[in-house]
Amino acid sequence: MMMNKYFATGALLATTMITVAINPTATPFFAKLLPTIERKASAWLTRKVSTLKIDQQLIFLNMFAPNADPSSHSSEILEASMHCTRAIQEDSETAAAFDCFRDDAEEIIQMYIEDFEKRLMTKNNLPENMQELWQKLEKKVYELFAYINAIYYKILYDHIQSQGVTEPTRMFNAQGIIPQQKRTKALPKP
Repeated sequence: MMMNKYFATGALLATTMITVAINPTATPFFAKLLPTIERKASAWLTRKVSTLKIDQQLIFLNMFAPNADPSSHSSEILEASMHCTRAIQEDSETAAAFDCFRDDAEEIIQMYIEDFEKRLMTKNNLPENMQELWQKLEKKVYELFAYINAIYYKILYDHIQSQGVTEPTRMFNAQGIIPQQKRTKALPKP
């Protein structure tokens, strides 16, 4: 059961990064959630991540990293994401930080859904095709998750750079963890 929640969230992260490219400064749709997301990301960094070793922090940065490599296939991205998620799950310290991130993301998404439902209930004319409406909501939830991910990535990236790591690199590929000496692909700057 415990492993399933990590892989479910890991799969959501991978799917989101494959299908949705979000720039947090260019997404006005979720702008009113930005202060909440930034506050939660900063608190997560302070409470859970800043106390981790730099390699553990870099695993999270890899988890949040957008896939900026157009030559990668989605199956490769998914495999690398699953290896990253497994590495997080296998370490009790990173697992605790992951749980906190997951809870934060779920809370923000729940706020968005509740606001959506409130706005829906105030409408006099509900759309005839409710299926289409729920599909649009699902798409917006994926976009929101990508937005949350992008903000956590930026905040963590800036923190890691302040720790002296000037060019963080990809740590995982489809085969698993990349040996330290063979990590050459830089993570994208936020």
